[in-house]
Amino acid sequence: MTAAPAPEPRTQRWRGLVFALIAFVVVSVVPVLGFYAPVKAWHVMLTTIIAACAVVGWIRGGQALTAIAWLGAAVLLLFRQAPAGDAYFWLERGWILLVAGVFGLTALLSENRPLFGRALLTVVASFAIALAGLGAGAGSFERLQTIVSGEFVTRNQATLEAFDAGAEEIVGAAANSENVAQSLARTRERLRVAPQISGMLTPAFLALQTLAALALAWAIYHRLSRVRVGPVTAPLREFRFNDQLVWGLAVGLTILLLPAFEEAQAIGLNLVVFFAMLYFLRGLGVLAWVTKGGVFVILAVLFSLFPPALGALGLSDTWLDWRSRAKAA
Repeated sequence: MTAAPAPEPRTQRWRGLVFALIAFVVVSVVPVLGFYAPVKAWHVMLTTIIAACAVVGWIRGGQALTAIAWLGAAVLLLFRQAPAGDAYFWLERGWILLVAGVFGLTALLSENRPLFGRALLTVVASFAIALAGLGAGAGSFERLQTIVSGEFVTRNQATLEAFDAGAEEIVGAAANSENVAQSLARTRERLRVAPQISGMLTPAFLALQTLAALALAWAIYHRLSRVRVGPVTAPLREFRFNDQLVWGLAVGLTILLLPAFEEAQAIGLNLVVFFAMLYFLRGLGVLAWVTKGGVFVILAVLFSLFPPALGALGLSDTWLDWRSRAKAA
């Protein structure tokens, strides 16, 4: 263990983190949205990543008791109440352990790397390790696809059952029951095909959910501990990333749109969804910086009703650098 560093004051606020945590939980838990989130045990993922940060903090001179407490909580959540024969349960736990281990290693080896670069490296390395492991076994990819698709079908069936039960009450209480019934039928049809979307976009959704969990766990750890294991989380208004990542979006669009890559369209679609969401968040950052928080919430809601607008704002920031222009003005 290294010598204990001088404790740093806790100057970061909780308000923005609480809002982000609520949004993360809603997407992971609400049935209509939850079947799009590959990792349903969001609390296990957050706790395990925080435990990895606590271990790194202990190595850097923090308290051993803190690391032991978080590790104990992570182990209890990871392995308690394991349902017999639930392959998805262990698949989910395996991913959580892999991500937490890789993230802890990056925090240990690259102390000054910004959070986004650290988290993106963790996701890429975790996917690479997982793919290497799958490639080593015959039939592993087919088995994985069966497990994941079965999980999404199971979630969707539960959602449809709850939807049907509520729809009957709504139609019975509505004055214009015929129009309401038609609207509910269209909604049900969209819900019915949701597992197909979830299955096709699982890599993109998993990468995005993992990035969000890493950012939240990192922020929570640095608000609870005075031992820094890397740069603290920057405010949303400062969110940006390497402009060269635009090539990831370009590659995805190329694969998706050109007939020559028809067999790899699923890969292209996942790349487009992943990078489009990153640029959506970058657009939110630009909006938060320009408005200085004054009317940010109102504008964010309005822009979110048409997500491509925020995505375009974030993408244009690659070349126009709106925040630097605003400073110059």
